[in-house]
Amino acid sequence: MIYILPSILFIISIYLGLRKPVIALITCPFIAGTLFLLGAEEENYILMLSAAIIFLSTIIAILFSRNESDQTNWPKVIIRFLIQFTLFMATIVALFILSPPLGFIGLVLVFIFIGSVISYLITSRYSTIAYVI
Repeated sequence: MIYILPSILFIISIYLGLRKPVIALITCPFIAGTLFLLGAEEENYILMLSAAIIFLSTIIAILFSRNESDQTNWPKVIIRFLIQFTLFMATIVALFILSPPLGFIGLVLVFIFIGSVISYLITSRYSTIAYVI
């Protein structure tokens, strides 16, 4: 019975992600968190893994959902921001892990990389405007 629950929640979360992305964005962390805590309490790693799969599949379903209007587009904006933030933080952690063998030069390269990413993010919309004009 405990393995049927993640399958049902997976199907429901995919359906909500495609049809009602707002509801899916609000309920997805609670569903995945509850399933993860249930698996952690019983030391069942399959439940813990299925919680992560449900969370990621719901995020992907929200990204692929159709736009009804501009008012319901905010879940996609939030999901894109969270994905970009997560990738950026993972890149910075990886750089800090890999830079100590290079010593001080590695640390300087990490800060140059962070500065270049920030400057790109600040000026990228102006370059799009320049190409349009």
